[in-house]
Amino acid sequence: NFPMPLIFARSSPVVPRHGSAKIQCRSSPESFLTQLVIQKNSTYKEVDRKLGFWNESEFLVDHMDTNTAGRYHCRYRRGFSWSHYSDALELVVT
Repeated sequence: NFPMPLIFARSSPVVPRHGSAKIQCRSSPESFLTQLVIQKNSTYKEVDRKLGFWNESEFLVDHMDTNTAGRYHCRYRRGFSWSHYSDALELVVT
């Protein structure tokens, strides 16, 4: 069982239209891949991924609008298995 990843906004989770958001994902030190996804309805769509043995990965979501606003999650890969998704981070566009 893997520790649950953590997700948080490095900048404000309330973003002006066409602005950008910095998202930080914290995973296990043994992870080699961190994935950022957006949840739309009940499906998850990959936004970005970071390869490397870091326990923290930073993602930048540029040009925020109604399509990129929503519930973001991250998860990480260790060996052949994925962790559970993190709790949601809600990004809101104003």
